[in-house]
Amino acid sequence: MFKLFVQFLCATTFASAVVASNIIIISPQASSTVVAGSNVTVQLGDLRPDQTIGTAITVDITACASASECPGVSQGMGQILYSGPYTAEHHNDADDVYQNITVTIPLLPNGAAKLGVSHYPLSGGGGNGLPPLEYTDTILNVVASN
Repeated sequence: MFKLFVQFLCATTFASAVVASNIIIISPQASSTVVAGSNVTVQLGDLRPDQTIGTAITVDITACASASECPGVSQGMGQILYSGPYTAEHHNDADDVYQNITVTIPLLPNGAAKLGVSHYPLSGGGGNGLPPLEYTDTILNVVASN
């Protein structure tokens, strides 16, 4: 019984540490215009970098009817742009901890799109079968390339 309690305590401690990590989308900023088919650097910051060891993320994008009418996270992920390890670290150019991920914006209708980031407790992103412990998003403006 004691062993089971210790396992439960360890699991909940790990889970609460990951939930408390507070990943944020630094760029692109909300309402930024991105060109369909172009590469964009998604910069993810971490407000609690000491608590994100052994985690993974998935970055996805979903077209929206308008900036105020984007599907919620409960309706599933959009088109996955990145799924893999989350390895934010200190950089010489900033005091903050962040990770840059370059993604290609898919061909979407002109207009609003939701860029979402799901944070998972184990490596493998969305493919590990576990629900995300944290989710954040921002609304972008997608335009067609000339």
